[in-house]
Amino acid sequence: MITNIVVHYTLSPATDVDFGFAYQLKKIAYKEYIEQTWGWDEEFQIQFHNENFSTENTKIIKVEEEPIGTVDVREGDKNIFISGLYLLPEFQNKGIGSSILEALQKKAEVGKKRVELEVLRVNTKAQQLYKRLGFTMDERDETKFFLYKDYSVSESTMSNLEIIGYSDKYQEDFAALNKAWLQKYFTVEPIDEKIFANPAEYIIGNGGYIFFAKLGNAIAGTFALMKIGDGVFELSKMAVDEKFQGQKIGNKMLEFSIKKAKELGAQKVILYSNTALKPAIYLYKKFGFKEVPLGSVEYKRANIKMEIELNK
Repeated sequence: MITNIVVHYTLSPATDVDFGFAYQLKKIAYKEYIEQTWGWDEEFQIQFHNENFSTENTKIIKVEEEPIGTVDVREGDKNIFISGLYLLPEFQNKGIGSSILEALQKKAEVGKKRVELEVLRVNTKAQQLYKRLGFTMDERDETKFFLYKDYSVSESTMSNLEIIGYSDKYQEDFAALNKAWLQKYFTVEPIDEKIFANPAEYIIGNGGYIFFAKLGNAIAGTFALMKIGDGVFELSKMAVDEKFQGQKIGNKMLEFSIKKAKELGAQKVILYSNTALKPAIYLYKKFGFKEVPLGSVEYKRANIKMEIELNK
């Protein structure tokens, strides 16, 4: 980590008086990136700032009692979200931003939380800083990246992650994990209810498999390989408990599913998803899945079909 601080600074709680400074600072420090991404609309930006500026969450960064930056931090029970960190150009690259981020990382480590933030794709300078400080970067959408550093689960604990097979005692976990994300983004469809009511019969009974990611005594995630035909499985019902997200459990489940399909002699694994689920689509592509024509599909929410050829 970067520890050489060139400029001494202090943090003071923001007040209503700082509203104008905070807006002008963002305009100076960030306008070029917003212009490149969406175009700069002064009226919209003022309205957005008016709705989002919070004296409760914002600190004013000062050097010799003069305001030179702001940092907006929203802290929850499980995460610390950095909503904004802006510095006047003449105070950038002097270790101030690094020092503030390191302090938030230490706070998250003590509280066993995740540090999270978003960064525009065009802001490559900030991305380099975050990577240098150990943040993991995932796609958010076509304009932004989502970055995080997780202190909620230690590396030694994660090494204890197991992938286990189905047991009737985990039926409720299978249903609950999947219903959580379905209800958050879409709706639970009749075909889902049919599977949740008797997954052993519907999936395993038809030649498929159900697995769980187990971390200690907790079921952190689940997924299924449904047999579609000779040499073809569908990766389905993949879900990670929200409190374990961001810890690469999805990566481990995908890696296991591909390996298992190969062991079963499969030629291909397919899946159905929705393009609104940007992080999921990014993950599938990362593991080699490619988009193919959608064709007919049982799920109303599905608008994309992907597959991976296992014999290539």
